[in-house]
Amino acid sequence: HSTYDSDYVAHLVDLMRKLGFDDSNLFCSSYPGYGIPLGENIYSFLKSCFIDYELFVLFVISKDNYYASPASLNEMGAAWVQGVKTIPLLLPKMSPANLQGVVSSDSMSIVLDSNQAKNQLNALKNELILFFELRPVNDSAWERDRDSFIENCKAIVPLSTEQVEHVENVDKDAELSDLVNDKVPLEISLYRALLKAKRNEDRPLETWIRNELNGYASVDEVPEYRKTT
Repeated sequence: HSTYDSDYVAHLVDLMRKLGFDDSNLFCSSYPGYGIPLGENIYSFLKSCFIDYELFVLFVISKDNYYASPASLNEMGAAWVQGVKTIPLLLPKMSPANLQGVVSSDSMSIVLDSNQAKNQLNALKNELILFFELRPVNDSAWERDRDSFIENCKAIVPLSTEQVEHVENVDKDAELSDLVNDKVPLEISLYRALLKAKRNEDRPLETWIRNELNGYASVDEVPEYRKTT
């Protein structure tokens, strides 16, 4: 998955954990405790995973971000070359017709925008339980968790292409003094902070930044510093 889609992936990992996965059999680079161990080189570690394990890879593919990520494309190519078990999960606004490369439009996919999403996730659940020899889960609990996953994904407001470009163009080494001295526009600093908030799963900070960038809705509590008299 692309770094910019980590919000969706966090919900996916939570769903996997409810199936019985833990840090011994689940890897996700953007989920705390499930990523690259301290001191490891990311590409060396991923290479060792392909060599040492029988893998089941989920490609989390978005409309704008996935194919713009060289790392994501490298992982897709490696999975294809190794012939490992793979399933694409298409995020909202992404359709099978837009799939490219080794995962093409004729690949069997989970499409979150589809009215078949629940059945497709049920099939994924059954495949994962069989592949990893997990204990069966309670059907009622699974259906609730599955539906919550779909709702949570559809509720996410992703960064726009323009916002992603702003974040990528920010000087990562810029100091706070640069902002104070007007060397870095406030809007750019907010975009950079938004990305960090998303990575750290800091929902209150993310909400505040989005409100500052896009304006406060009529139902929101407007901060005192935004009120004029």
